[in-house]
Amino acid sequence: ESEEPTRHLGVSGHSAECGVALDCQHDLVWIARRLQYRAAPKRVLVRVGLVVEVVEKPSDGPQLLVTGGSTGSLTHHGLKSQPVAPQALGLGVLMEQGEGVRSVRHAEHGPIYPRRGTTSARAGTVAGVALSNLPSPDQNRLWGQLMELAEFREQDQPGWTRRLFSEPYQRSRAWTRDLMAAAGLEVGIDAVGNLVGRLVGEKPELPELVIGSHTDTVAGGGRFDGMVGVVAAIEVCRLLRQAGRRLRHSLLLVDFLGEEPNRFGISCVGSAAVVGELSEPQLNLIDGKGETLAAALAGIGARPGDFPEMVWPAKRLHSYLELHIEQGAKLERAGVRLGVVTSIAGIHRAVITLVGRPDHAGTAAMDDRRDALTAAAEVVLLVERLARESTLGGEGVGTVGRLDITPGAANVVPGTASVWAEFRSTEPRWLEDRHRALEVGVRHCAARRQLEVGIEWVSEGSPVACAPGPRRAIAEAIEELGQPQMDLASGASHDAALLARICPMGMIFIPSRDGRSHCPEEWSDPEDVALGAQALLGSVLRLDLADTL
Repeated sequence: ESEEPTRHLGVSGHSAECGVALDCQHDLVWIARRLQYRAAPKRVLVRVGLVVEVVEKPSDGPQLLVTGGSTGSLTHHGLKSQPVAPQALGLGVLMEQGEGVRSVRHAEHGPIYPRRGTTSARAGTVAGVALSNLPSPDQNRLWGQLMELAEFREQDQPGWTRRLFSEPYQRSRAWTRDLMAAAGLEVGIDAVGNLVGRLVGEKPELPELVIGSHTDTVAGGGRFDGMVGVVAAIEVCRLLRQAGRRLRHSLLLVDFLGEEPNRFGISCVGSAAVVGELSEPQLNLIDGKGETLAAALAGIGARPGDFPEMVWPAKRLHSYLELHIEQGAKLERAGVRLGVVTSIAGIHRAVITLVGRPDHAGTAAMDDRRDALTAAAEVVLLVERLARESTLGGEGVGTVGRLDITPGAANVVPGTASVWAEFRSTEPRWLEDRHRALEVGVRHCAARRQLEVGIEWVSEGSPVACAPGPRRAIAEAIEELGQPQMDLASGASHDAALLARICPMGMIFIPSRDGRSHCPEEWSDPEDVALGAQALLGSVLRLDLADTL
């Protein structure tokens, strides 16, 4: 709306250079037919907009009236205090086939004439949204591929377990690579082991658009977390290729390596590496069998010693989009099928080690015990209480997901207990407040029980806001689908949170049944998976119009 119409028509008019000159006998169907081949590339629909400048009196300046979306609202530029002449506007798309003007709701408009008294009128298109007339995503194909991917699983584990470096994970990535190649992408593995496909754009010198997610799971996980984003991204690329539609920007599709926590105690291996956050000490981490992370990466064909090749320069990237299941219940409860993510929660995670004294469970008097496990139980309840209560009035969650007890015998008073605790919130002050309160509470508990205590904060990640440009593109794509939408924050972390450090980032959510995730019961409906893929496609097409964000 801020650009001159002539820039998109490619036609010079008279002094105003707005395109096609009209008189009172031309209706908007005629306008559409005159403009379609100038405004719309072949096989592409351009929405919206039809812009009409109407001059009621020679002394008046032109009124630039722009259709504003599926609601039919109008933006009245220049003379905002004056009434809009609705009969002088056409709401809709310019059809390549010359079918006239159609609204976003696909209702036909009849001829619309400038009203009596109009002395002149001109029409053109403004910077708008290019929508391909590509077919919709194939729901059956998407669902079939998701279910096929899920079958690459560790048979001795519950659910659909496919952990980083496992044999099923390796086989699944070979399958994913073949699927990407069949969709027309140039596919390879980068220095850290990310699976990367590329569709070369019309202007390879422009920064690249990036879409994707991950295909590894937690132990006992489900079939949708991460996988929806990768399979849907492949479908987007397939539709672009089948229709012969070439984006201006090159498009990268990434299956990021190891988003979930792994046996080396870290997560988001692939995305951390590309933003320069995977360190040499992390590469030297050792698992329970004595293998380093670097050796495990080399075993899958990565080049972990090549740090410069791991990192993606920020100037190379235009934006990043990720489709994901919500992993919560807000969308389902609201009856909304598509969500626009506003931010991703920060995580403060601590390993609290309480050291007491092991004693015989039958002979050690209760008053003489220095029981590490009973102190750990207090810490568990402390985390719950702190997450529920905050003097700041903020909102967040707290969890203890792991307890390690030694010696771990029924007839021995526990001598050592390690508590893995975390807080998550999209509000930095809330996180800092709970962080400090946990330290105070734990040290007070340890002193009262005569225990030694160590607190190691293994993660102090800040909340990450989704960028305005991608959020706007996602919202417009959902609006174009005629779907309601909900803005919501993500309590789970994602590869997108790391990508936000080097480029504008946005995320689309689809509902999770009962809010369940990281469990075998994890579920999203096939219709929602396909709708999410369609929203992803529309978002990519919108972002492709912008050279920068």
